[in-house]
Order: sequence, then structure tokens, then C-alpha cells
Amino acid sequence: MARTITVAEGGDPDAPFMAGLKHPDDFERPWDKRRQAQIDVEDSDAIGEVLVRGAEALGSELPEDYPFWPFIDFYVEGRGIKFRRDLVLVDSKGHARWTYEWKDEPYGELIRAREAGALLGDPERIYILRQPGIGNGVLTDFPTWVELLRIAYEVGGAVALTKAGFESVRRRFGSFQAAAEVVRKYGPRWRANGANAIYLWDWLRWQPWKSKDLARLLGTTPEEAESILASFGFVEGEDGAWSEGTDEESKLLAGNAQFILHSAHAERSWVETILRERIEEFAETGRAPELNWGELPQMPVDPKLTERTRASEEELHTLREAGGKARYWIHELRRRFGGG
Repeated sequence: MARTITVAEGGDPDAPFMAGLKHPDDFERPWDKRRQAQIDVEDSDAIGEVLVRGAEALGSELPEDYPFWPFIDFYVEGRGIKFRRDLVLVDSKGHARWTYEWKDEPYGELIRAREAGALLGDPERIYILRQPGIGNGVLTDFPTWVELLRIAYEVGGAVALTKAGFESVRRRFGSFQAAAEVVRKYGPRWRANGANAIYLWDWLRWQPWKSKDLARLLGTTPEEAESILASFGFVEGEDGAWSEGTDEESKLLAGNAQFILHSAHAERSWVETILRERIEEFAETGRAPELNWGELPQMPVDPKLTERTRASEEELHTLREAGGKARYWIHELRRRFGGG
């Protein structure tokens, strides 16, 4: 099917590609204040080719030695730009699938994903993001997430039992145990569809969810989908949609969930200690403590995790991006200073 879509600049189309987007202007500029162009596409066109043609229509292009567009994004009413390294599309069964090789996907897959509720944003209004790649860091796999969810449940329950008036928090800590069982059950399927724990968490935070809609995309029951949402500190609103809670209990759960997602490498005794300290501080102050992101990389590494037998697909993708940046700068140096 033929369509006419609109592309808009993400940053300055006339600036060097490696300069990237600038905070906050490039991220927050309204859609109608950006340089735009219209192009005709077919559903069979590769997404990467659509970006190339969109950039040309805006008067810019990808550098000769940079192998692909690292990021993409789509217009979302009321929101600025967000770098999407991976896209959430749908498989033949209508289940969510994650891919960071989206440049080779047919454009029509974006339309299918939007209609299924998996893709947030308008695929007929695309940002052209002149932004070099950024590393992912350590990504939490599903077996590790199950282990850490169970630790969070055990530590939370143990501390909560010693605190008077902590009954509601103790009940909500049960979501970690329930979520662990759901992840154990469905994790292999989600992994086969390209997901990992952080990808899933990032996707869920994009919008409120009706549990039946999320269950359809994840292939779970609505109750199982709700346990995942609850473990991230989501709460159900009067309209039946789940979104991130703003009360202190929800913030505590959300902080604990984020902490364990980013602690895949850490010695487990340290994970337990930090979780216990967070809960005890909450019990004393009634407020959820802020995460100290600077401390996370400093936690001792679990010795069982130091031997890596092979690189993950995500790590190989990051290495390819690094190679692309290196080729770009070699080309630039030669262009500026001669030598070929």
C-alpha cells in the first residue's frame, strides 16, 4: 500500500552528524516548529530506506562511513523526542516482539504494530535523528531477573514483618514473587521475541495499560500482566488503566524494581543490603529514598558472573555501532587533514 508520510528533523540537519541532538531544544521543540518534508512510501519499503529518503528530503544525509541510523522515533502528542534503539513490533500471533535490526523491517510492520497497540506514536510522522550510537551497558536477562525479583520479595517481606503499620507495603511486596513466577513462565518466549528485562520495563513506562491489552501483547492472562505492572510500582486507575503510581509506596516499589534491573552484575549480598536499607529508610521517613545511580557501578561484581562464554546479540550490536563511529572519524580525519 502506498502512503504519504511526514518526516521532521530531530536535531539540526545542517550540523555535523556526530554532534548529535542538543538538550533541551532539540528534544522539546514542538513538531510544527521543525523542518519537515513529505515523502511517498510503500508498505514493503525497508524502514532504513525510508529514513534515508526522509533525510534527503530534509536536505541532510547519513555520513558515508556510518553504517546505519542508530535511532528512530515517532510523533507522540505532548511528548518530546525519545531515542528508540529497538522497536516493539508484533509477530504473526499478535504478540509483542523487540528488534534492533528494524532498518530491514518493512515499513508496513510499523502500521501493524500501531494498530495492535504495541507501537506508541504515529508511524506516519517520523523524526530523523542525526544522533550517533550510545552503548547499552549490562542488560538483565530473564533468569537473572527472576532471581533478583525473588530476592526483592524475600528482603521486603523480612523487613516488613518487623515494622508496625507496614501491612499494605508487605502485601504489595507480594507482587515481586508473583512477577517472578510470570517471568519464569514466559521469559523464554519473550526472549525469543527479542526482549530482555530492561526493554520490557522501558516499553511499559511509555503509556498507561489496560491489563487485557497488555496480556494480549505478552501472551499472558490479564492477572499475570497485572503482576508485572504491580512489581514496577504501577497502580490501577479508576478507568481500569495501569500507570506508574505517584504515592510513596509505589515509588518505593518502582525504585526497587529499577535497582534490581540494573544490578545484574552485582554481588547478591550487596543487592540484599541496599534493598534492606531502602525499605528501612522508607519505614522511618515515610518517603521512598532516591536511587543513587552513582553507586550502582561501584558495587562488587558477583564472581559467578565474571566468566562470559560468549557475547550477547545486544553486545555485538553495540560493537558494530562502535565500529561505525570509528570508521566515521577515520574518514573525517582524512577529509580534514588529507591522507586519502
